[in-house]
Amino acid sequence: MKPLDSLERVVEWLGPRDDFVIASHADPDGDSLGSSLALAMGLEQVGKRSTVVIGQPLPRRYRWLPGSSRVVSVERIPTDTRASILVECSEFGRSGVLGLDTLESLNIDHHTKNGMYAEVNWIDPSAAATGMMVRDLTDALGAEVTAPMATLLYVAVLTDTGSFHHSNTDARAMAFASDMLARGANASEIAEQVYGDYPAARIHLMGDALSSLKRMAAGRIAFMYLPFSAFERRGTRDTEAFVNHAQGIDGVQVSLLFKEVDPGVLRISLRSDGSVDVAEVASHHGGGGHPRAAGCQIEGAFEQVGDRLLNEVHEVLEEGIGG
Repeated sequence: MKPLDSLERVVEWLGPRDDFVIASHADPDGDSLGSSLALAMGLEQVGKRSTVVIGQPLPRRYRWLPGSSRVVSVERIPTDTRASILVECSEFGRSGVLGLDTLESLNIDHHTKNGMYAEVNWIDPSAAATGMMVRDLTDALGAEVTAPMATLLYVAVLTDTGSFHHSNTDARAMAFASDMLARGANASEIAEQVYGDYPAARIHLMGDALSSLKRMAAGRIAFMYLPFSAFERRGTRDTEAFVNHAQGIDGVQVSLLFKEVDPGVLRISLRSDGSVDVAEVASHHGGGGHPRAAGCQIEGAFEQVGDRLLNEVHEVLEEGIGG
């Protein structure tokens, strides 16, 4: 395995390069988008150009983010691009954007399971959100955290701590959030934008997911499934935090949401109460994340993929009990 690179090495790598694409993982969340946009603004302050790219349309709930108009939905990066920065992305393939693996690349992540695939790999699992690392990087570059950047970085830590509910909510994360508020982020307005004002289509889609809910292993595992037809019928793909509803059921230790994002392509969100390292499970299938929250993508029919992954989770859960 490659050795981890330092912040100093990241600054050194950025130095002679002036033009980047910034990408994150598929189904981008508040941390990946907030971090990417804040980094783009910080780079701009020091005279560097960047384009934030994602492999699908920008999720509706994040279209209000400062700088969101600079996000470009692409299937493949432009052929004249030379360097990329991947934010909170465990593997090139997790980005949903083709061509990133042909570039000089920088990998910034706070997940424990990361493929260390880039030329420079800066990984800090002690950070509650990648946004906290981006703040350190922009400081090192000499950029100032403006009010729009503070909003983006607050969104990053708010969402990746589950609105300060998850186990990664520590004193460092809370101090970071406080600092972002002091620099111009508005906590109540951000919470309303991120967690309120849902379109009816999302609520109907959530109903579809909840109606599919099943439990196994004496109620210790819960799972839901959304076929491709559900996304077409409802007209939205916003499933952020759906899996948490299954995880909140009394007695559930591991929950999964299977989403058929394209015919024959399943994207799986996994959550755990700590009984199973779901990042380890996801890493077996090219995914990654945290021990309690992870994701992966697998090709195949739900009937086969679901059985295989659920059996794998069950086996790991049983091993934990037996141990």
